[in-house]
Amino acid sequence: MEEDYTLEAMERRARIAKGGPLTNDERATIKAQSEKIAALEQTLRAAKEAEKIAAEKAEFTRIFEAMVKDLQSKDAEVPKLKLNAFWVGLFGIIAILILAALAAYGIFQLLKMVL
Repeated sequence: MEEDYTLEAMERRARIAKGGPLTNDERATIKAQSEKIAALEQTLRAAKEAEKIAAEKAEFTRIFEAMVKDLQSKDAEVPKLKLNAFWVGLFGIIAILILAALAAYGIFQLLKMVL
């Protein structure tokens, strides 16, 4: 269980320890100590949060790198399609013939509209 270092709790413990009311100087000292403790607790919380974020980032990076490695190994297993010059030339000629046929059809449609 965390110790309560609020100003009220610290003053209450000091009054009990002293066995009576606190002086203004004692209250000022306790207030300064309480504020310093509060600042340190905030710094500790921020450090813990930063540590948590760093750990999550490291885990994400580890998982991401494992996925990339896995994908790269699977990519190496896929056979590559190898086209020789004959097939590349044939596909090129077929593409030109298709474009020529589409152009001729377009010209034919234009002539039909004009005439």
